[in-house]
Amino acid sequence: MLEGKLKDSPKYRNGFKPTFHPEELLKARFRPGDTVFVVDMGDLFSDAMPREWVEAVLRRAREFPSTRFMFLTKNPARYSEFLDVLPRNSVLGVTIETNRDDLARSVSRAPPPSRRHEAMSELRWPYKYISVEPLMDFDLEVMVSWAADIRPVSAHVGYDNWNSRLPEPPLWKARELVRRLSAITYVSVGSMREPWYETLLRRRAEGLGSP
Repeated sequence: MLEGKLKDSPKYRNGFKPTFHPEELLKARFRPGDTVFVVDMGDLFSDAMPREWVEAVLRRAREFPSTRFMFLTKNPARYSEFLDVLPRNSVLGVTIETNRDDLARSVSRAPPPSRRHEAMSELRWPYKYISVEPLMDFDLEVMVSWAADIRPVSAHVGYDNWNSRLPEPPLWKARELVRRLSAITYVSVGSMREPWYETLLRRRAEGLGSP
C-alpha cells in the first residue's frame, strides 16, 4: 500500500520508516464498546519504536476505558516493559506464523517464533491472542502445545493474501490446526486455500500455465 495508493499521502511520506504522528493521537475518539486495532500497519512494540512513542499511544488509549484495544507484535518480549502503562482493557497479541525458526528467519528479521512463544507464555496478562497468519509450514503438535502454553482468549489462522509465495503447509494440516486450536480457544479463520505451489502444479498439469 505504501508503494501504491498511499505513496503520495503526506502521512506516509517516509514510506516504511517508523514515523510518529502526535496529531493523530489528539484526533482519536473512540466509543464505548468499540474494538480498536492499534497501529494495524506497523508494529508498535518493535525495537525500532522509541519508548516515548509507545508510552504516548498507551496513555491516549487509557483515556478510553470502555474501548477494547488490540495490539499485535512479533516482539512480545517488549510488552513487559509497559505493563504499568498498558490499558487494562487491552488484548495483547502475538504473530506466530510457524514454530520453525529457520522458516521465519527466511522471510523476516523479527525475533524467532521460539522467543515469541517464550515471551507470551511468561507474560502475565489476562487477555492474550495468537495470530497464525500468514501461515507457514509448521509442526502440528508443537504449535498446539505453544498455544496451550500461552492460554489465549482467541486465535486467528489464515494463509497469506498477498501472493508472497511463502513456504506454506498443505491445506489438510492448516485445517487440522484450526480443529485442534478450537479445543483450546475461540478460533477465527481467515483465508483457507490450497498452498500456492499446489495450485501451480495443478494448473500446469491442466495445461493452464502459471496462476
